[in-house]
Amino acid sequence: MSTTTIRLDAPLKRRIAKLAKDAGRTPHSLMAEALEQKADELEAQAAFAKIAAGRDQALQAGQESLAWHDMKFWLRDSVKRRTAGTAPVRAKTRAK
Repeated sequence: MSTTTIRLDAPLKRRIAKLAKDAGRTPHSLMAEALEQKADELEAQAAFAKIAAGRDQALQAGQESLAWHDMKFWLRDSVKRRTAGTAPVRAKTRAK
């Protein structure tokens, strides 16, 4: 494992130290976990953006899509089915 230096202002350093102490942890473990969570979050956002861009390109190229009124019906039906304990039905796509 490599070492990295991070500069923190005094108030933040005190907050982290207090939170770590209250949680029975070290400040290092708290910061390492926070950085890992942030990295996971940013990776998930990047993956979502990549999927969204691909879907946008597909729509721009004329691939099938859902009309809003069809999607709205499907969403309402899905909520009703989940409330009733049955599986939702897959929405049907249409050509543009």
